[in-house]
Amino acid sequence: MYCTKKGEVGVVLFLIVSLLLVCFLVNSVSAKTYSGSGDCSSVVNNDSTLVGNIPCLGIDGLDINQTNITLDCQGYSIIGNGTIGTVGIVRNNSANNITIKNCNIRDFATGINAVSSWVIYNNTISNNTAGLTLSISNSGNLTVNNNSFILNGDGIQFKQIVSDLNSNQYYFNNFFNNTVDMRGCYGGLSDGFVRIYNNTFHGSFILDTNCGSFVYGVFIYNNLFFLNYSSSTSATSVFWNSSYTNTSTNIKGGYFSGGNFFFNYTGNDTNDDGIGDQPSYFNISGTGDNVDYLPLVNVSQYLSPNFGLASFLTVNSTFNTTNPIVNNSKHSTRQNITFINLTSGRKYVMVDAFFNGTVDLSNLTIDANSSSVVINTTKVTGINSTITIYLNNSNTQNGVFVCPDAKVLSQVNTSCTNIITITAQNVTNGNYVSGIKVTLEGSEYKIENVTGTGVMLTFFAPNWTNPSNTSLNFTRYQNFTANVTFTDNMTLDKYVFSTNASGSWTNLTRNISGISYNASESANITLAKNQSICWYYLVNNTWGYLNQTDTFCFTVQNTAPLFNETFNIQNINSSTNFTFLVNVTDIDNDNITYYVNDSTFVLNNRTGLFNFSTNDSVVGRHLFNVTISDGSVNVSQTLNVTINDITPPTFSNAVNTSLNFRRYQNFTSNITITDGVGLSRYIFSTNVSGSWVNNSAVSTGSVVQYNASTNTNITPPRNSNICWYYSANDTSNNNISSSTYCLHLF
Repeated sequence: MYCTKKGEVGVVLFLIVSLLLVCFLVNSVSAKTYSGSGDCSSVVNNDSTLVGNIPCLGIDGLDINQTNITLDCQGYSIIGNGTIGTVGIVRNNSANNITIKNCNIRDFATGINAVSSWVIYNNTISNNTAGLTLSISNSGNLTVNNNSFILNGDGIQFKQIVSDLNSNQYYFNNFFNNTVDMRGCYGGLSDGFVRIYNNTFHGSFILDTNCGSFVYGVFIYNNLFFLNYSSSTSATSVFWNSSYTNTSTNIKGGYFSGGNFFFNYTGNDTNDDGIGDQPSYFNISGTGDNVDYLPLVNVSQYLSPNFGLASFLTVNSTFNTTNPIVNNSKHSTRQNITFINLTSGRKYVMVDAFFNGTVDLSNLTIDANSSSVVINTTKVTGINSTITIYLNNSNTQNGVFVCPDAKVLSQVNTSCTNIITITAQNVTNGNYVSGIKVTLEGSEYKIENVTGTGVMLTFFAPNWTNPSNTSLNFTRYQNFTANVTFTDNMTLDKYVFSTNASGSWTNLTRNISGISYNASESANITLAKNQSICWYYLVNNTWGYLNQTDTFCFTVQNTAPLFNETFNIQNINSSTNFTFLVNVTDIDNDNITYYVNDSTFVLNNRTGLFNFSTNDSVVGRHLFNVTISDGSVNVSQTLNVTINDITPPTFSNAVNTSLNFRRYQNFTSNITITDGVGLSRYIFSTNVSGSWVNNSAVSTGSVVQYNASTNTNITPPRNSNICWYYSANDTSNNNISSSTYCLHLF
């Protein structure tokens, strides 16, 4: 027969589906359900479920006969009639890795008879002579979890065990009016592996060996014992606590784990860790080492305020470093809890929390201003009926009003109902007034033993706030202004302003009124720089109570020196003596130092006097930067000085030269012309022609020295006298003529 590839694929798919269907049918056939009395004493060889109750009169319930089986009763019951020797669930000695869950087993001699590697989970086992028994050798890895053992003779029995009972765990079970009875001779364990933890026991807990040997290698921790006593007869190496750790929450909700909780434990827990300070000797009886060294104590929940001013406060408590008080935290020890403002550090209230039940401060309200505080504890639970209130206080003359019926700040006033008045003298003397005591603690009044749903406190003396100094520069001969705000719950009367601004203390009194007043007084600063100016206010109200502000001071600042005048332009002639005085005023009477930015011109740096002789070298316009300094501040001004050139040029080295000084020969007239500023031109004059003739002017440039030389033909006859001279101008147009020089012709 010929098949295509498509046909081959179809055959393969058919075979796979057929195989899966066969497997499903086999498993379906293997699964078993039970219901009704006809299924009593059935042998369970597969995973099974109950679909109804199984009442068994005088016979066993179900017999587990294979390994790796789960029996899920789905909440249905296996019910006996109390016949001696009957068992609700019987195990075959070789059956292990069995899970029994969600079953109600009652009224048998034994509820469940288990063996190695069984899991007993989420069952209710009640009214049996023994709820759960293990009675063969080598029973280990047994897990008993989340079961309820109710009104059984023994909740769990361990008996006739002749070898190791190890790696068994019993946790999250509830035992109501049962005993846990461990009977038999077994041992050989160097490290106990039977662990009983996270269970609740209502009844007796007995570790007993009727055969005269020992029970040991058992760890019992983190259980609740609601018993009159627990016993461990002839038992050694039975450990009633694990190690002290904070890695998990204990069965009472505490943050540290160790031993067990005994309802009648009377020890203390002074560090609030949920572990009793004294071992539990008296709740465990027997001849073995029956001590729980880390007994658990009751813990209670703390609920923080959740609205209003109180919700913005941090909490400071007695054991803040060990177990901080935060919302939903658990505590065991009575503690004082103080509410403190996170920003200002201001304390408001301290409550005494008992922690024998939930301490619920979720509805605690706090409202406050600068002079009043009101606390409403109407809906608070778990604290002492009296509280301690704190109030900022800046003056020991202040007293306190208490309004015990106030619940909100608007009810705080001097006419509140049942008002209690505590004077400053009461505070000083330490008197109790209506059971309330007020003491000064730092900068706060501490008001103790306050009873009522609300508290209001106020000052007798006026209060002051917002102090400030204002001034343009806080320098000498300026004014400064001292400001402060006064408030009072009664009526303001007057204030006195005091200052030493004039050099001695002076007072100014003004009448005022109302419950708030912004005081502002000005005074002239007459003290020199670096002196201290201080001021304060005294204020009183119409009741005669006085309050004084703090003394506020500032340092008088430096005033810069001043030029007495604006410099005028100075015009002077060269070759004269220049004198100029810089006039300065300094109101702080500082010594003044004078500076000029040109060392050519002499300035006395102590007196401010310019005094120097001028010459041609300094002719021209000069802009001097004159600086005065008081040692702290420099002030400068420009001095404009023009030095005029009035000095004409000078002549030197006049000489005649000629071959023979005869008629029709030339002669040369030489002379040196010098000027301190600069030459402009010169003119040569001679009478060689018989009369005086001036040559044309010759430019010299702006040089300061020029050698002039002029050639002239001799036309007069012999024995005549010929004369010559030069005249010169400088750049300032100063003119001068040289001497006249003559020669005789031969």
